[in-house]
Amino acid sequence: MTADRNETKCALCGRFDVRVRWRLQGRSVLRCQDCGLMWADPLPDEEHLAALYGREYFERPSGDVEETGVAGYHDYVGLRFMRQWDYRRVALNLIDMVATSPPPPPAARLLDVGCAMGYFMDVADDVGFDVEGIDRNPDAIRRLSFKYRFPVTCADFASFNGGPYEAVTMLDMLEHFSDPFGALAKTASLTRSGGVLAISTPDSGSLVARLLGRRNELIQKASSGEHLTFFTRQTLTAALDRAGFDVVRIDSYGVTLDLATASRRIGAALPLVGAMVGAAVGAFGLSRAFVHFNHHLNMIAYASKR
Repeated sequence: MTADRNETKCALCGRFDVRVRWRLQGRSVLRCQDCGLMWADPLPDEEHLAALYGREYFERPSGDVEETGVAGYHDYVGLRFMRQWDYRRVALNLIDMVATSPPPPPAARLLDVGCAMGYFMDVADDVGFDVEGIDRNPDAIRRLSFKYRFPVTCADFASFNGGPYEAVTMLDMLEHFSDPFGALAKTASLTRSGGVLAISTPDSGSLVARLLGRRNELIQKASSGEHLTFFTRQTLTAALDRAGFDVVRIDSYGVTLDLATASRRIGAALPLVGAMVGAAVGAFGLSRAFVHFNHHLNMIAYASKR
């Protein structure tokens, strides 16, 4: 339920009818009553972000991230093959779009923004892209460079220079930027005319997201300063249009998880349901099995640069 009014200007539509949607531990989530954009308040400073995306972000030493609300991942390395199962579909969609864009380039260059340990780059390379990546996490870049020979940059995206690229990806990344609109403008400057962009981000307007409300784990990540902006399909389309992109389509974007992790994530929002699923998974010895789980909390937009 919408709470008190906040005299803050919406960064997307410029209106001042902004209200506190939820109060979380340490932060609030504000919502523009005109366009529906939501964002965390206050935004974290650079010192906080540097600490947040430090060495332990991809491998928290104890506890389950889904249950404790700690930012990052309990074991990102262990998610590699499940992540790549999902990423392959994205890479194939992009290579098809590039092949039909006028004129089709002989060797399509792709930049992965927020490349982490290179899991998407690995898949994109397999389908034919000439890949490059950028991430601000030095430990992730170190691990990536040890395993792959892909060119990568460890820096803040705002300071990155490169391109032009035929394709840019920003997977599970846009919601992490303090200035997502600046990040989209930067992306546009790196993408050639007719090039393509894929962005996956939480869908705060989906039916499931609206039913879960503040119990949505993707909203809860605002508390730590990890997730900072929440888009609907309409606000994401408007933001991409302002940056110079035409949306081709927006799909619901699920995740591939082992059943033990899936039951914990369900339990974080719906404890009784999660406990029942977890008990069934344990009883049948299925904790290591994995499934593609579309909870309709995420979306992926494919867009073309004008």
